Amino acid sequence: MFQTLLLLYLYLFLAYSQPEVVHYLLSLLWGSPVAYQPHLVALLFTLLCGLLLWGVRRHFAPRKIGKLIGSVVICWLTAALLSAPFAGWGWQFGLLLVALLLMGADYRWNRHLLKRWGNDRDRWQKFFPRAVELMVLFLYVGLGTAVSDVAHYELRTALALRTAQPQKAYEVGTVSLAASPRLFAMRSYLLATTHSRGLGDKIFQQPIPAGSSVQLLFPTDDRQRLILSPDSLTRLLGSECRRGENHIAYFKRCADQALQQRSKTVEHPQAPIDYYLCALLIDRRLDTFAREVKHYYPHLTASARLPFYYAQALVLYSRRHSHPVVRYSDAAIEANYRDYTEMGDTLRNLTPRRNLLRRSYGETYWWWYEYGQSGTAQP
Repeated sequence: MFQTLLLLYLYLFLAYSQPEVVHYLLSLLWGSPVAYQPHLVALLFTLLCGLLLWGVRRHFAPRKIGKLIGSVVICWLTAALLSAPFAGWGWQFGLLLVALLLMGADYRWNRHLLKRWGNDRDRWQKFFPRAVELMVLFLYVGLGTAVSDVAHYELRTALALRTAQPQKAYEVGTVSLAASPRLFAMRSYLLATTHSRGLGDKIFQQPIPAGSSVQLLFPTDDRQRLILSPDSLTRLLGSECRRGENHIAYFKRCADQALQQRSKTVEHPQAPIDYYLCALLIDRRLDTFAREVKHYYPHLTASARLPFYYAQALVLYSRRHSHPVVRYSDAAIEANYRDYTEMGDTLRNLTPRRNLLRRSYGETYWWWYEYGQSGTAQP
Protein backbone atom coordinates (compact mmCIF):
# COMPACT_ATOMS: atom_id res chain seq x y z
CA MET A 1 0.00 0.00 0.00
CA PHE A 2 2.85 2.36 0.88
CA GLN A 3 4.61 1.88 -2.47
CA THR A 4 1.32 2.15 -4.35
CA LEU A 5 0.57 5.55 -2.82
CA LEU A 6 4.12 6.69 -3.55
CA LEU A 7 3.87 5.68 -7.21
CA LEU A 8 0.47 7.37 -7.50
CA TYR A 9 1.97 10.57 -6.12
CA LEU A 10 4.84 10.46 -8.62
CA TYR A 11 2.38 9.98 -11.47
CA LEU A 12 0.23 12.93 -10.40
CA PHE A 13 3.33 15.06 -9.75
CA LEU A 14 4.66 14.50 -13.27
CA ALA A 15 1.34 14.66 -15.10
CA TYR A 16 -0.18 17.70 -13.38
CA SER A 17 2.60 19.65 -11.64
CA GLN A 18 5.58 19.19 -13.97
CA PRO A 19 4.30 18.47 -17.52
CA GLU A 20 6.11 21.48 -19.00
CA VAL A 21 9.39 20.39 -17.36
CA VAL A 22 8.96 16.86 -18.72
CA HIS A 23 8.32 18.36 -22.17
CA TYR A 24 11.51 20.39 -21.91
CA LEU A 25 13.52 17.32 -20.86
CA LEU A 26 12.18 15.33 -23.80
CA SER A 27 12.99 18.23 -26.15
CA LEU A 28 16.53 18.32 -24.76
CA LEU A 29 16.95 14.60 -25.39
CA TRP A 30 15.45 14.85 -28.88
CA GLY A 31 17.31 18.03 -29.80
CA SER A 32 14.17 19.88 -30.95
CA PRO A 33 10.64 20.60 -29.66
CA VAL A 34 8.57 17.43 -29.41
CA ALA A 35 4.85 16.69 -29.25
CA TYR A 36 3.91 14.35 -26.43
CA GLN A 37 1.10 13.20 -24.13
CA PRO A 38 1.95 14.23 -20.55
CA HIS A 39 -0.24 11.56 -18.95
CA LEU A 40 1.29 8.81 -21.09
CA VAL A 41 4.86 9.89 -20.32
CA ALA A 42 4.05 10.16 -16.61
CA LEU A 43 2.49 6.69 -16.67
CA LEU A 44 5.52 5.16 -18.42
CA PHE A 45 7.92 6.77 -15.93
CA THR A 46 5.77 5.55 -13.02
CA LEU A 47 5.81 2.01 -14.41
CA LEU A 48 9.61 2.15 -14.68
CA CYS A 49 9.77 3.30 -11.06
CA GLY A 50 7.50 0.38 -10.12
CA LEU A 51 9.85 -2.06 -11.86
CA LEU A 52 12.79 -0.50 -10.05
CA LEU A 53 10.99 -0.90 -6.72
CA TRP A 54 10.25 -4.52 -7.49
CA GLY A 55 13.88 -5.19 -8.43
CA VAL A 56 15.27 -3.60 -5.28
CA ARG A 57 12.83 -5.51 -3.08
CA ARG A 58 13.78 -8.80 -4.74
CA HIS A 59 17.47 -8.07 -4.30
CA PHE A 60 17.10 -7.34 -0.58
CA ALA A 61 14.35 -9.94 0.11
CA PRO A 62 13.19 -10.81 2.67
CA ARG A 63 14.67 -7.83 4.53
CA LYS A 64 12.33 -4.83 4.97
CA ILE A 65 15.13 -2.39 4.22
CA GLY A 66 14.58 -3.14 0.53
CA LYS A 67 11.29 -1.20 0.61
CA LEU A 68 13.01 1.80 2.18
CA ILE A 69 15.92 1.83 -0.25
CA GLY A 70 13.69 1.41 -3.30
CA SER A 71 11.31 4.18 -2.21
CA VAL A 72 14.10 6.68 -1.59
CA VAL A 73 15.85 5.78 -4.84
CA ILE A 74 12.84 6.44 -7.07
CA CYS A 75 12.17 9.75 -5.28
CA TRP A 76 15.81 10.78 -5.71
CA LEU A 77 15.71 9.74 -9.38
CA THR A 78 12.57 11.83 -10.01
CA ALA A 79 13.91 14.97 -8.35
CA ALA A 80 17.36 14.61 -9.95
CA LEU A 81 16.02 14.16 -13.48
CA LEU A 82 13.61 17.10 -13.25
CA SER A 83 16.34 19.31 -11.76
CA ALA A 84 19.03 18.38 -14.29
CA PRO A 85 18.55 21.33 -16.72
CA PHE A 86 18.05 23.89 -13.96
CA ALA A 87 20.57 22.99 -11.21
CA GLY A 88 24.32 22.54 -10.97
CA TRP A 89 26.37 19.73 -9.52
CA GLY A 90 26.12 21.24 -6.06
CA TRP A 91 22.34 20.84 -6.03
CA GLN A 92 22.56 17.30 -7.39
CA PHE A 93 25.13 16.33 -4.77
CA GLY A 94 22.87 17.83 -2.10
CA LEU A 95 19.93 15.78 -3.37
CA LEU A 96 21.97 12.58 -3.17
CA LEU A 97 23.29 13.45 0.27
CA VAL A 98 19.79 14.15 1.61
CA ALA A 99 18.57 10.86 0.11
CA LEU A 100 21.31 8.95 1.94
CA LEU A 101 20.51 10.82 5.16
CA LEU A 102 16.83 9.91 4.76
CA MET A 103 17.74 6.25 4.40
CA GLY A 104 19.90 6.36 7.51
CA ALA A 105 17.40 8.31 9.60
CA ASP A 106 14.50 6.08 8.58
CA TYR A 107 16.49 2.93 9.33
CA ARG A 108 17.41 4.14 12.82
CA TRP A 109 13.85 5.31 13.49
CA ASN A 110 12.39 1.92 12.52
CA ARG A 111 14.90 0.15 14.80
CA HIS A 112 13.84 2.46 17.66
CA LEU A 113 10.16 1.71 17.04
CA LEU A 114 10.90 -2.01 16.90
CA LYS A 115 12.51 -1.87 20.33
CA ARG A 116 9.67 0.23 21.72
CA TRP A 117 6.64 -1.48 20.22
CA GLY A 118 7.99 -4.82 19.05
CA ASN A 119 6.63 -6.80 16.11
CA ASP A 120 3.12 -7.13 17.52
CA ARG A 121 1.76 -3.65 16.75
CA ASP A 122 -1.77 -2.35 16.55
CA ARG A 123 -3.13 -0.61 13.43
CA TRP A 124 -2.14 2.89 14.53
CA GLN A 125 1.42 1.81 15.34
CA LYS A 126 1.70 0.30 11.86
CA PHE A 127 0.07 3.25 10.09
CA PHE A 128 1.79 6.17 11.81
CA PRO A 129 5.45 5.53 10.86
CA ARG A 130 4.53 4.68 7.26
CA ALA A 131 2.45 7.84 6.93
CA VAL A 132 5.34 9.95 8.26
CA GLU A 133 7.78 8.28 5.85
CA LEU A 134 5.42 8.92 2.97
CA MET A 135 4.98 12.61 3.80
CA VAL A 136 8.76 13.07 4.12
CA LEU A 137 9.28 11.53 0.67
CA PHE A 138 6.55 13.74 -0.80
CA LEU A 139 8.32 16.81 0.62
CA TYR A 140 11.68 15.57 -0.64
CA VAL A 141 10.42 15.28 -4.22
CA GLY A 142 8.49 18.56 -4.13
CA LEU A 143 11.24 20.66 -2.54
CA GLY A 144 14.10 18.85 -4.26
CA THR A 145 12.98 19.69 -7.79
CA ALA A 146 15.08 22.76 -8.63
CA VAL A 147 12.65 24.49 -10.99
CA SER A 148 11.75 28.06 -10.01
CA ASP A 149 8.29 29.56 -10.42
CA VAL A 150 9.59 31.81 -13.20
CA ALA A 151 10.98 28.81 -15.09
CA HIS A 152 7.60 27.08 -14.77
CA TYR A 153 5.84 30.20 -16.11
CA GLU A 154 8.26 30.43 -19.05
CA LEU A 155 7.84 26.80 -20.05
CA ARG A 156 4.06 26.81 -19.61
CA THR A 157 3.68 30.05 -21.55
CA ALA A 158 5.76 28.69 -24.43
CA LEU A 159 3.68 25.51 -24.52
CA ALA A 160 0.43 27.49 -24.50
CA LEU A 161 1.65 29.78 -27.30
CA ARG A 162 2.13 26.74 -29.50
CA THR A 163 -1.47 25.60 -29.08
CA ALA A 164 -4.56 26.53 -31.07
CA GLN A 165 -5.70 28.84 -28.23
CA PRO A 166 -2.64 30.96 -27.35
CA GLN A 167 -4.78 33.35 -25.28
CA LYS A 168 -4.50 30.82 -22.45
CA ALA A 169 -0.79 31.60 -22.24
CA TYR A 170 -1.51 34.90 -20.50
CA GLU A 171 -3.32 33.05 -17.72
CA VAL A 172 0.01 31.49 -16.69
CA GLY A 173 1.34 33.29 -13.62
CA THR A 174 -0.66 36.48 -14.10
CA VAL A 175 -1.31 36.72 -10.37
CA SER A 176 2.39 36.48 -9.52
CA LEU A 177 4.76 39.44 -9.80
CA ALA A 178 7.63 37.09 -10.66
CA ALA A 179 8.89 37.57 -14.21
CA SER A 180 11.98 37.38 -16.39
CA PRO A 181 13.07 38.94 -19.69
CA ARG A 182 12.14 35.70 -21.48
CA LEU A 183 8.67 35.59 -19.93
CA PHE A 184 8.11 39.30 -20.60
CA ALA A 185 9.09 38.87 -24.27
CA MET A 186 6.74 35.91 -24.77
CA ARG A 187 3.82 37.63 -23.04
CA SER A 188 4.37 40.76 -25.13
CA TYR A 189 4.37 38.59 -28.24
CA LEU A 190 1.07 37.08 -27.11
CA LEU A 191 -0.53 40.50 -26.53
CA ALA A 192 0.69 41.77 -29.90
CA THR A 193 -0.76 38.79 -31.76
CA THR A 194 -4.05 38.17 -29.94
CA HIS A 195 -5.30 41.48 -28.50
CA SER A 196 -7.59 43.42 -30.81
CA ARG A 197 -6.05 46.81 -29.97
CA GLY A 198 -2.49 45.56 -29.95
CA LEU A 199 0.43 45.71 -27.58
CA GLY A 200 -0.07 49.39 -26.75
CA ASP A 201 -3.33 48.65 -24.97
CA LYS A 202 -1.98 46.09 -22.47
CA ILE A 203 1.80 46.10 -22.17
CA PHE A 204 2.13 47.76 -18.74
CA GLN A 205 -0.51 45.54 -17.18
CA GLN A 206 2.02 42.72 -16.93
CA PRO A 207 5.02 42.48 -14.56
CA ILE A 208 8.05 44.02 -16.28
CA PRO A 209 11.65 43.15 -15.31
CA ALA A 210 14.15 45.93 -14.80
CA GLY A 211 16.01 46.87 -17.97
CA SER A 212 15.55 48.49 -21.34
CA SER A 213 13.20 47.73 -24.21
CA VAL A 214 15.64 45.17 -25.61
CA GLN A 215 13.71 42.73 -23.42
CA LEU A 216 10.93 42.80 -26.01
CA LEU A 217 13.15 40.58 -28.16
CA PHE A 218 13.24 36.83 -27.58
CA PRO A 219 16.48 35.44 -26.17
CA THR A 220 18.43 33.40 -28.72
CA ASP A 221 19.78 30.75 -26.35
CA ASP A 222 19.24 27.00 -26.57
CA ARG A 223 16.32 27.00 -24.11
CA GLN A 224 14.37 29.51 -26.20
CA ARG A 225 14.93 27.50 -29.39
CA LEU A 226 13.58 24.40 -27.65
CA ILE A 227 10.44 25.97 -26.18
CA LEU A 228 9.45 28.65 -28.73
CA SER A 229 11.57 29.61 -31.72
CA PRO A 230 12.91 33.20 -31.78
CA ASP A 231 11.89 33.18 -35.46
CA SER A 232 8.28 33.51 -34.29
CA LEU A 233 8.93 37.14 -33.37
CA THR A 234 11.07 37.72 -36.47
CA ARG A 235 8.18 36.61 -38.68
CA LEU A 236 5.81 38.88 -36.77
CA LEU A 237 8.04 41.92 -37.19
CA GLY A 238 8.71 41.11 -40.84
CA SER A 239 12.50 41.29 -40.80
CA GLU A 240 15.59 39.97 -39.05
CA CYS A 241 17.84 42.16 -36.95
CA ARG A 242 20.99 43.06 -38.84
CA ARG A 243 24.44 42.56 -37.38
CA GLY A 244 25.40 45.50 -35.18
CA GLU A 245 21.93 47.06 -35.45
CA ASN A 246 20.55 48.66 -32.29
CA HIS A 247 17.24 47.17 -31.17
CA ILE A 248 15.47 50.55 -31.37
CA ALA A 249 16.75 51.03 -34.93
CA TYR A 250 15.58 47.50 -35.72
CA PHE A 251 12.08 48.15 -34.35
CA LYS A 252 11.88 51.43 -36.30
CA ARG A 253 12.95 49.75 -39.54
CA CYS A 254 10.28 47.07 -39.07
CA ALA A 255 7.68 49.76 -38.28
CA ASP A 256 8.57 51.70 -41.44
CA GLN A 257 8.25 48.55 -43.51
CA ALA A 258 4.85 47.87 -41.98
CA LEU A 259 3.76 51.45 -42.72
CA GLN A 260 4.69 51.01 -46.36
CA GLN A 261 2.53 47.89 -46.53
CA ARG A 262 -0.57 49.75 -45.35
CA SER A 263 -1.81 50.29 -48.91
CA LYS A 264 -1.00 46.71 -49.92
CA THR A 265 -2.90 44.88 -47.23
CA VAL A 266 -6.54 44.82 -46.15
CA GLU A 267 -5.61 45.05 -42.50
CA HIS A 268 -2.94 47.40 -41.20
CA PRO A 269 0.10 45.38 -39.95
CA GLN A 270 -0.03 46.82 -36.45
CA ALA A 271 2.43 44.67 -34.46
CA PRO A 272 5.77 46.03 -35.80
CA ILE A 273 4.63 49.62 -35.23
CA ASP A 274 3.44 48.81 -31.73
CA TYR A 275 6.73 47.14 -30.87
CA TYR A 276 8.60 50.30 -31.86
CA LEU A 277 6.27 52.66 -29.99
CA CYS A 278 6.18 50.47 -26.88
CA ALA A 279 9.98 50.26 -26.92
CA LEU A 280 10.10 54.06 -26.82
CA LEU A 281 7.68 54.10 -23.88
CA ILE A 282 9.66 51.49 -21.93
CA ASP A 283 12.83 53.53 -22.45
CA ARG A 284 10.98 56.74 -21.44
CA ARG A 285 11.73 58.48 -24.75
CA LEU A 286 8.58 60.52 -24.42
CA ASP A 287 9.44 63.27 -26.88
CA THR A 288 10.39 60.81 -29.61
CA PHE A 289 7.26 58.80 -28.89
CA ALA A 290 5.02 61.87 -29.31
CA ARG A 291 6.48 62.57 -32.75
CA GLU A 292 6.35 58.96 -33.88
CA VAL A 293 2.83 58.14 -32.70
CA LYS A 294 1.54 61.08 -34.70
CA HIS A 295 3.46 59.77 -37.72
CA TYR A 296 2.26 56.14 -37.50
CA TYR A 297 -1.27 56.72 -36.15
CA PRO A 298 -2.32 60.18 -37.42
CA HIS A 299 -6.03 59.41 -37.63
CA LEU A 300 -6.23 57.72 -34.23
CA THR A 301 -4.28 60.57 -32.64
CA ALA A 302 -6.56 63.20 -34.17
CA SER A 303 -9.72 61.37 -33.15
CA ALA A 304 -8.54 60.50 -29.60
CA ARG A 305 -8.88 56.75 -30.19
CA LEU A 306 -5.36 55.64 -29.43
CA PRO A 307 -4.59 52.44 -27.46
CA PHE A 308 -4.75 52.97 -23.72
CA TYR A 309 -1.07 53.39 -22.88
CA TYR A 310 -0.36 55.61 -25.89
CA ALA A 311 -3.10 57.91 -24.65
CA GLN A 312 -1.69 57.92 -21.11
CA ALA A 313 1.76 58.75 -22.45
CA LEU A 314 0.45 61.67 -24.53
CA VAL A 315 -1.46 63.07 -21.56
CA LEU A 316 1.77 62.99 -19.56
CA TYR A 317 3.69 64.51 -22.48
CA SER A 318 1.19 67.37 -22.81
CA ARG A 319 1.52 68.17 -19.09
CA ARG A 320 5.31 68.37 -19.40
CA HIS A 321 5.50 70.61 -22.48
CA SER A 322 4.10 74.10 -22.99
CA HIS A 323 4.32 73.70 -26.80
CA PRO A 324 3.74 69.99 -27.50
CA VAL A 325 4.22 68.68 -31.04
CA VAL A 326 0.96 66.78 -30.69
CA ARG A 327 -2.11 67.59 -28.62
CA TYR A 328 -4.25 64.77 -27.32
CA SER A 329 -7.33 65.13 -25.16
CA ASP A 330 -9.17 62.43 -23.22
CA ALA A 331 -11.28 63.65 -20.31
CA ALA A 332 -11.34 60.35 -18.43
CA ILE A 333 -7.58 59.79 -18.66
CA GLU A 334 -6.83 63.40 -17.73
CA ALA A 335 -9.07 63.14 -14.65
CA ASN A 336 -7.29 59.93 -13.69
CA TYR A 337 -3.92 61.64 -14.08
CA ARG A 338 -5.05 64.49 -11.79
CA ASP A 339 -5.99 61.92 -9.14
CA TYR A 340 -2.59 60.29 -9.59
CA THR A 341 -0.68 63.54 -9.06
CA GLU A 342 -2.87 64.62 -6.13
CA MET A 343 -2.31 61.29 -4.39
CA GLY A 344 1.43 61.62 -4.92
CA ASP A 345 1.43 65.15 -3.51
CA THR A 346 0.15 63.87 -0.17
CA LEU A 347 3.56 62.33 0.60
CA ARG A 348 6.94 64.06 0.36
CA ASN A 349 9.17 61.04 1.03
CA LEU A 350 10.04 59.17 -2.17
CA THR A 351 9.75 55.57 -0.97
CA PRO A 352 6.32 55.85 0.72
CA ARG A 353 5.02 57.90 -2.24
CA ARG A 354 6.24 55.32 -4.74
CA ASN A 355 4.70 52.44 -2.78
CA LEU A 356 1.41 54.27 -2.27
CA LEU A 357 1.08 55.12 -5.95
CA ARG A 358 2.04 51.60 -6.99
CA ARG A 359 -0.86 50.09 -5.10
CA SER A 360 -3.38 52.25 -6.98
CA TYR A 361 -1.57 53.21 -10.18
CA GLY A 362 1.15 50.57 -10.62
CA GLU A 363 -0.24 49.55 -14.01
CA THR A 364 -0.21 53.05 -15.47
CA TYR A 365 2.44 54.49 -17.75
CA TRP A 366 2.78 57.43 -15.39
CA TRP A 367 4.02 55.20 -12.56
CA TRP A 368 6.42 53.42 -14.92
CA TYR A 369 7.80 56.73 -16.24
CA GLU A 370 8.55 58.09 -12.76
CA TYR A 371 9.33 55.00 -10.68
CA GLY A 372 9.78 51.98 -12.95
CA GLN A 373 13.59 52.02 -13.21
CA SER A 374 13.77 48.83 -11.14
CA GLY A 375 10.85 47.23 -13.00
CA THR A 376 7.48 46.12 -11.72
CA ALA A 377 8.34 42.43 -11.46
CA GLN A 378 10.03 40.41 -8.76
CA PRO A 379 13.15 38.58 -9.97
